[in-house]
Amino acid sequence: MGYDFQNQHVFVGDRDAKIVRSEITEYSSTTLATDPCPLSEAERSIVVGPPGRWIFVGDSAGGTENGDAESFDSLSIDLSRIAPTLAIKMSDSTIVHFYLYSNEVIIDKFGNGTFPFYLFRNSAEARPFVGDCKKWAEYMLKPNQLDILRRTWSQDGDATEVLTNTALLFGLHPKLCTTGYTTFDEAEEIKYYDWLPSGAHGKDVFDEFHFLVD
Repeated sequence: MGYDFQNQHVFVGDRDAKIVRSEITEYSSTTLATDPCPLSEAERSIVVGPPGRWIFVGDSAGGTENGDAESFDSLSIDLSRIAPTLAIKMSDSTIVHFYLYSNEVIIDKFGNGTFPFYLFRNSAEARPFVGDCKKWAEYMLKPNQLDILRRTWSQDGDATEVLTNTALLFGLHPKLCTTGYTTFDEAEEIKYYDWLPSGAHGKDVFDEFHFLVD
């Protein structure tokens, strides 16, 4: 079997990455974590990654075991008020979805099947997830490579390859785009900093927020 994870990536664009990151951490601490608590007591946890072209956000609500799809999707919408936000959902290393949000609106989506591991049964089921590449162009490293993005987003493609090649086109961190707050490998739950290669990032470049859920 494969890996399960969900994450968000907030687009910095031509803004100052440190300022965008500070807006994300301020939102996380003052709006989400209004009832902070130690990790051992937390019902939900958020992690904000280092500044970069995209800023990684992991959310325990995107987990496999005790996930909350509605809360995860709400976070994507909220983050898109700060800057355009890409949400990635991977199930069993078989099905991958990308969702693009901006100003609280979902702009477009791509997927190669339905969760947890089913291929689309027909063209009607697949059509909403084809992806309109033109809507993603401004977030790519090279906006003129839409033909490559179209080939990458094959609904017959291997989910891991689709994600890897999409990350290259958009300038996503190659490892942070493959984990959430945690990655699930069957019954094993791997936290994001244990998932990263040794020395890739120190824990001090991540901020975690742990809180109770009303």
